[in-house]
Amino acid sequence: VLETRMLDFDKLLLLNVEEGIVPQHQADHSFIPYYLRKAYHMQTPDERATIYAYNFFRLIIRAQQTTMLFGAAGTGGAGKGMSRFIMQMLVSPQFIVKKEQLYEPNTVQYAEQKPMEETRSLLSTLQVVDGKVLRPSGKPYKLSPSALNTYITCPRSFYFQYVLGFKTKETKPEVVFEANTLGSFVHHTMEYLYKHHLGCDGNAPKNITAEQIATLDDEIKLSAALNYAYEQMNEEWEREHQEANHYDKNLHKAENKVIFEYVRNILRKDKEDAAKYALYIYGLETPREMDLPIDGVGDIRIGGIIDRLDLIGEGSAQTMRVIDYKSGGYNDDTHKKKMTATWEELMTDKNKGYVRQTMMYSYAVEQSLKEESQKWKVESQEAKVEPHLYFCSKNLLSDTMDTSIELEGEMISNFSKLSDTFKQQLTAKAKELLTTTEFPKCEDNECPPYCEFFKLCNRKPNDF
Repeated sequence: VLETRMLDFDKLLLLNVEEGIVPQHQADHSFIPYYLRKAYHMQTPDERATIYAYNFFRLIIRAQQTTMLFGAAGTGGAGKGMSRFIMQMLVSPQFIVKKEQLYEPNTVQYAEQKPMEETRSLLSTLQVVDGKVLRPSGKPYKLSPSALNTYITCPRSFYFQYVLGFKTKETKPEVVFEANTLGSFVHHTMEYLYKHHLGCDGNAPKNITAEQIATLDDEIKLSAALNYAYEQMNEEWEREHQEANHYDKNLHKAENKVIFEYVRNILRKDKEDAAKYALYIYGLETPREMDLPIDGVGDIRIGGIIDRLDLIGEGSAQTMRVIDYKSGGYNDDTHKKKMTATWEELMTDKNKGYVRQTMMYSYAVEQSLKEESQKWKVESQEAKVEPHLYFCSKNLLSDTMDTSIELEGEMISNFSKLSDTFKQQLTAKAKELLTTTEFPKCEDNECPPYCEFFKLCNRKPNDF
């Protein structure tokens, strides 16, 4: 810039007009302190910046057209954001400025794939022995809620993952945990607090009081519980990926605070319930599975690991709650879409995944309770089961927060009344899932932009 003092240009192209480069950041290497130089009117970095500004604006003042480029702050390379000189021109009436943003287009390469030829059913990859549907390994085939939700959301994606066995690309977690990862940490933290400090080991229903729950909201206890959660998550990751110490507690301080807040929301809810009613913890991270007979096919297994089972109330008024912790956001729209359903929507609507999952768990619990009547009895001998969703990102004591599931506009307060109808719907959907050879792809506007199978579906990135 200094060498342009005697030159005038018609057109200018200036690169890297970024803060720290224009004007250039210069360290003051003088032994004389800044304020001493200032007091005696000696040159300081302030004066040098002023001289640079004079040369810069003298350079562009007579140019007919000037193009300046800078990298946005936070981008790759040394992008530090626009120079203060550009900011000055943007707010000055003396300059006519046109600002344009350039960006790299979608780099995903699309290659035309041949249309899918004949597809096979999921059942063709399994075996039926003595009326039981088994995997090739000989273990019973289990239909998980996530597999069922995938089939309802996009049958083609289900085909790739569960029939052909394609694996999605495993990536290291981002600096910020995804919602499902955050939820897993909440599960393990709650499990440790109730098992280690309150003795809720699942061998028998354990009565807990509001006073006992209040003692858990302690930094030392919460920190120990979080350490346990990191140990469990690292063990799970190592079993699946043969990589140790994947999650580092020191790298996720912001997420750790979020986990504590979510756990405190659950504890506040439990403390209020324990004060109003008798609260018993029946099981934490409890596996519940059962056989589901499919006509013309055989028996499959359904169920999964339930975040929490508890008993509320006493005697004939006692009810078992099937509780699923959710770390996603909650608002009125969430409740309408994800916590309510009709029978018609239950096995067809992709937005009803939470309801489907919790009802599958409730069905497995309700059936297993009939076999465990010696552990839990009520006067009517009827297993009163209620499904609940705890959106722990929100204050669970809020007036607008409702944890119960609604079906056909009514809260499910006794699942046994719905059990037979739910079994019929689930059986019909499971049979379709096992025997169909038709796996259409979902509509373009419903396909997520992060789907890893879009090439196999002959979809181009601009379809999204």
